[in-house]
Amino acid sequence: MGLDFRDNLTPVTWELGNYSTEIFTREAVRLIEDHNTQQWVSKVANQPKCWFQPLFLYMAYQSPHTSYGVDSLEAPDRYIQRFRHIKDPNRRMYAGKSYLTSLLKYSNKIIFDQVYIECKKAGVAAMVSAMDDSVGEVMKALQRRGMLDNSIIVFSSDNGGVPEGLEDSAGSNWPLRGTKYTLWEGGVRASGLVWSPLLQEPARKSRQLMHIVDWLPTLYSAAVDNFNNKSTTLSTDREYRAGKLGGNVSTLGNIDGMDMWSSLSQNTDSPRKEILLNIDPVWGMRALRMGPYKAISGDYQGGRFSGWYGPSGSRDNAHYDVACGARLYPSPPCMPASYPCLFDVESDPCEQNNLAFSQPRVGPIYPLSLSLSLCILNVL
Repeated sequence: MGLDFRDNLTPVTWELGNYSTEIFTREAVRLIEDHNTQQWVSKVANQPKCWFQPLFLYMAYQSPHTSYGVDSLEAPDRYIQRFRHIKDPNRRMYAGKSYLTSLLKYSNKIIFDQVYIECKKAGVAAMVSAMDDSVGEVMKALQRRGMLDNSIIVFSSDNGGVPEGLEDSAGSNWPLRGTKYTLWEGGVRASGLVWSPLLQEPARKSRQLMHIVDWLPTLYSAAVDNFNNKSTTLSTDREYRAGKLGGNVSTLGNIDGMDMWSSLSQNTDSPRKEILLNIDPVWGMRALRMGPYKAISGDYQGGRFSGWYGPSGSRDNAHYDVACGARLYPSPPCMPASYPCLFDVESDPCEQNNLAFSQPRVGPIYPLSLSLSLCILNVL
């Protein structure tokens, strides 16, 4: 059996039995402590120019995660003992303080995505509690080094959770439809936040449409925008315009990502109007978002994960900030394995009302289905 846990190219054999969240934390803190924060200053045409050596730190936690029904959910015992009052053993493993806590200690300058997790509950996981402590240690390390005031911190999930009753997990996407693996909103509408003193319009919910590929040009742009706000000459310097110092999004070439920094920082409209959510030739699933509308075709494992799955705790709508909207009765049938379904996910984020049969051919379902078909033809 191989060892797929490495420090660069070196297999890590000395951390056996240690919790990966804590391993990642130690390494992240070490990198921050060793980072060169020296400021360079030079003269160009009698104008000052200064910059710091940048740091890009990507932490891909392995928890919280489902067990896939093979191995049990795991967290250090000291975290599990914090939540002995939670009766459900899987939920106890998941339960803990919200991962937002450590960021909230520092400032209210937070942009919330359309969060659907239960932040008002007593907790969301022992695994999450360990991760929350990790975020706190990273924040404290940045503060000690004087780097926090010039940092942009992005905290985001990669997909929806696997709800209770499925694969020995205890996640919750309620009240959204679907789970991880699927293209329903519960599978693709991940929660997240951005924290930074550099945000011009902080402490709000972000409703701008954004895709994960947008992070590269967004953070690249934010770096040079920060320089410009500090009245340096970097934006007019010859080296910068040649793309040698970074920050000029045009030097990234023909990429799919869009610069969202103005949208996130200043709360302007998103430049993104559509998202191809996925084309899965194995399960025959595809979905496309255009404006408020979303077309979805195909289903994972015959629709096994296409329902609405609540948590073991409260299903009180007061505990969630997703308004599902009114459900039409009788509800139009949605069988995506047979015919594409269409939803207005801005007014109906819980995907209750299929508009495919109520909209005329010249309405949104036609261009969405046509675009979806063209995308499939171009890819396959």
